[in-house]
Amino acid sequence: MDQDQTRTGEKSTCGMYVVGLIDLLNQGKQLDEWSSFPSTDAEESDFKGALKRTVGQVHALREAFERFVEVYTRSERKTDALRAAFTEEQNAECQKLTGAQLGRQCFSDTVVLYSPLGIPGGGTTVNGLHGMLLGSASVLLLGLAKAIPLRGGIEVGMAIDCFPNEIYGPVLRRAYLLEQYVAQYPRVVVGQGAIAYLQHCVNAPRGNLGTEWNRVMASKCLRLVARDQDGAYFVDFLSDDVHELYRDKPEYREQVIKGHAFAKREQERFVDEGDHKLALRYAWLRQYYESRI
Repeated sequence: MDQDQTRTGEKSTCGMYVVGLIDLLNQGKQLDEWSSFPSTDAEESDFKGALKRTVGQVHALREAFERFVEVYTRSERKTDALRAAFTEEQNAECQKLTGAQLGRQCFSDTVVLYSPLGIPGGGTTVNGLHGMLLGSASVLLLGLAKAIPLRGGIEVGMAIDCFPNEIYGPVLRRAYLLEQYVAQYPRVVVGQGAIAYLQHCVNAPRGNLGTEWNRVMASKCLRLVARDQDGAYFVDFLSDDVHELYRDKPEYREQVIKGHAFAKREQERFVDEGDHKLALRYAWLRQYYESRI
């Protein structure tokens, strides 16, 4: 849905978006470790270590998403073989369906991904949501392997692009609430709005190229999502589809092994410290790895 609202001569678009909000965990305590300048050599060493653990992790998170968005966008344009069998009209429709871009905005240790569902001329595309799920899976694999725990929420809802390279709206708040209150441990929760949209696309009556494209892509998206012990849907970053995608990459197996070791190590640490809440959360993460390995 377009609205003729103008900001400095530009057109703002209000409509349905998919938004993913990913946050680094445990940054608060680590930031406190360099809240003042060091005065001794020993403090200098600790200061530099704390900087590396905080700023370095934020940089790694942003870089990982930036790299994924670039690769995903580039790969989605490689449809020459498919388009050779299409008519000119079908090629135009295919371009609209695959042309949805993943936007990215960063604040402190939080990354927000967003993509409009609407396409020119009407209708929607699942491509942005697929990219967001796959990107979250990739970054979770990498982050946990590097002992960098992440937590997030992905949701579909209303927003407006009334600021440069940003969106604002209720869907952003809903993604934040999923991250803050539902995710609970290192996982990316997928909201009911996103699940309902995917199920609608899968079950839609047979129709044009756009309908069939979205049906296929929505099925791919649902294979990247699983139901957790608490009933929440989450990004299944060790799913069969992720395995098929990355199994030939030499670093994939190492990432899985290191991520599992991190989950086990953290669970045992919190048990020893008597932190039953965090011990239980990391037990869930450990069980997830062991159910997939």
